[in-house]
Amino acid sequence: MKRGVVAVLLMGMLTCMGCITTMPPDATKLALKVPVYIPPPPPPVTPDRITPTNGHLIAQNLSDELDYEARLATMPAP
Repeated sequence: MKRGVVAVLLMGMLTCMGCITTMPPDATKLALKVPVYIPPPPPPVTPDRITPTNGHLIAQNLSDELDYEARLATMPAP
């Protein structure tokens, strides 16, 4: 009887101090993190690839390369 009373008082005291919690574990922390897919980078744009006939395509490729780098900067760290 005395051990039961002591155990209840000890558990109550530890619960009030925060050492023991009566709440269930947070399920969001237990979920597995899905790895973030990082697409491969586009090929780099170099000046020797530019000709008068493909200038607009190279400009689009340069824009894609800059957009890729901007997307990588906004992605969360793994």
